Amino acid sequence: MIGLIIAPLTFNIGYGHTVLSPDGIRTHQLFSRHSCRWPDVTAVDTVKTSGGRGTWNNRIVITQASGRKFRLAAPFDSGNGRDLEFTEKYRQIGDYWARHRSPASP
Repeated sequence: MIGLIIAPLTFNIGYGHTVLSPDGIRTHQLFSRHSCRWPDVTAVDTVKTSGGRGTWNNRIVITQASGRKFRLAAPFDSGNGRDLEFTEKYRQIGDYWARHRSPASP
């Protein structure tokens, strides 16, 4: 029974994707979609959450000017699905935001 609950959650995380464009950032998972224009992003952070049974997850969180936050579907780094390039991808997203957050930036 528990496996029926865990499997969709794992599928949701494992098959998500994130798209960066000069206009903004979009993320899509099986059960949710979020998007935000770069000028409306106030922070790009990482969060470490417990995955249960001593496992952990690193995810990237976008904070919007409204105060609303959402986690990106990818990249993510967990005890079960290690992304060895997570730190570099996090830095790339932050750099992209820095270049495109102003409406007047090229």
